Amino acid sequence: MKKLSLFLVCLVIAVCAYGQTETASNGLKNGEPAPMLKGVNPLTNQTVQLVQGKVNLVVFWATWCRFCAQELRTPEFAAVVDKYLKNPDFNFIAVSVDEKVEDIAPFVQKPEYSYIKNYIISDPQRAQFLNYAPKSIPRTYVIGKDGKIFKSFLGSIDADAIEVLDEFIETALKK
Repeated sequence: MKKLSLFLVCLVIAVCAYGQTETASNGLKNGEPAPMLKGVNPLTNQTVQLVQGKVNLVVFWATWCRFCAQELRTPEFAAVVDKYLKNPDFNFIAVSVDEKVEDIAPFVQKPEYSYIKNYIISDPQRAQFLNYAPKSIPRTYVIGKDGKIFKSFLGSIDADAIEVLDEFIETALKK
């Protein structure tokens, strides 16, 4: 148990040093209320939204963003999303900030990105994104059942940091 705890502490330090953990001056802080996210998925015409009373994993991304593509195509990231989608207390939202909505469909047709296609909100004016942060994507938020920011990440969550994300989701689900 001590080895696992030490490993997790080292991993969190590594993530912070790599610049992935959100800083207070660059977006919403942990513990702050999460603004409502709601939109119509441009691919399915279904409403996608933040769900109060559930843990929400929110990813802000764009098709032209190299680091967004890196994060979303990481098999471990897709596996974590898939793992928790089976949990009734979990919700996933992928907010595209692409200026052209028509750029989204060709991107998610690629097999490595297809898992997000039912969870997309298009935010071409970045109005919803600006409620969360002033700049920089990819940006990932774990929002607790209480509707507050539980943990935020700036930058691509790669295979090495996915365990940290998984742990934060798991912890938020237990609260």
